[in-house]
Formats: sequence, structure tokens, C-alpha cells
Amino acid sequence: MRKNNALKKLTAVCLCAAALFSVTSCSNNIPNSAGSDDDETVALNLLEVNNNYFRSFTQAVKNSNPDMPLNIEYYSGSNPTGYITQKLMSQEPPDIVYFTSVPSDDFQQEYLLDISSYDFLKNYNLSLVNQRDVDGAVYTLPANYSIICMMYNKTLFNEHGWEVPTTHNELVSLCKQIREEEPELIPITHPGSMAGTYWRLMGEIAQCGFLGTQDGVL
Repeated sequence: MRKNNALKKLTAVCLCAAALFSVTSCSNNIPNSAGSDDDETVALNLLEVNNNYFRSFTQAVKNSNPDMPLNIEYYSGSNPTGYITQKLMSQEPPDIVYFTSVPSDDFQQEYLLDISSYDFLKNYNLSLVNQRDVDGAVYTLPANYSIICMMYNKTLFNEHGWEVPTTHNELVSLCKQIREEEPELIPITHPGSMAGTYWRLMGEIAQCGFLGTQDGVL
């Protein structure tokens, strides 16, 4: 979101997918000290990447504000981050845009609007808002979060006297120990319930250097 007070419009950048906040305050009146004193309804410019999550957000905006004019630009190219960055730095930036990665603090302070005093932030968990803090200001909002966890078999751990690892090195050591003590057991398995998790797993394996070994190549 580009700073542009003359537009008298609420501007927000969403992280990852469809935003969870209401944009009701974007239309006629912004019930906040940081908002506009202009009662004229203005069109919102949305930059939408080729993503089903953000399309859901766009539809939610239309449903909750059917009278609000929306100018939607669709982008389906191969470099959405670069294109979004270019648009935000332009003279005609979008009002709401989708990011797949967090912009640098300097970029946010230069081009984005501080929304820390807007009322809709109350719809968010405070801990999530605090994660977006940049020197006391908030320029971006989270859209969706996922929790990645590991489960272990407490019965097997108790039977074999294995200690629950608390660090990566302890986990690796435990896996080696399990393979030595119980060759028939597979220490770790990955469910891969979503397509994206496979890429995440491959990235983690690559970070461990496994793909550079002969077994990794095979």
C-alpha cells in the first residue's frame, strides 16, 4: 500500500491469502481518528494475484459491501512479488494487495500506510498484530496461519526409555538411536496432507544437505 493521503482511502496490505478484516470502514465513513473526514464513497483498487484464497476475500468484500465500487486488477504472471512491489512504488498504487512474503521494514515505512490506529485491528488476536509491528506501526495484516507440529508415540517412548527431543540435533540423534535399536521401525514419517507440505519437506531435506548425498540423489 502506497502512502497517499489525498486519496482519502483506507489502504491495506494482506499477507499470504484472504484477509480476515472487514473493509466496511473503507466506504462512506471510517470510524476512527486516523480515518478520513471525507464522506464521499470512493472506489477501492484491488490487486489480485492468481490465488483462490484472495478471490474468496474479494467475494467477501463484495458481499459485505455490495454498493462499494471495486476496481480489480488480476495478475497471473510468474513474478507476483516483483509486480506487486512495482505497483506499490508507482504513482497509482492499489488500495488492497496480497503479499506472499513480508516486505522489509524500510519498504513498509516508505510505501505503506500505518493502520495501527484503525478500529478493525480489534478483530485480530493481539499476538498476531504484534508480529506485524514495525517500530510501533502496523503496515501489514496476516491472512491465514498454519501450525506445523510433530506427534510422537508416548507408549513406545515409555517402553524404550526414549527422551522426547527438544532440539533439532536431539531429534537427529534419537532417530539414529531408534534405527540402531529397532531396525524395523521408521523413526519419522510425513503425512503430506497438502500439496504445499511436500515442497516444504523437500526444502527442509535440502537444508540438511541430504539431497547432496548418494542416497538423496537416488
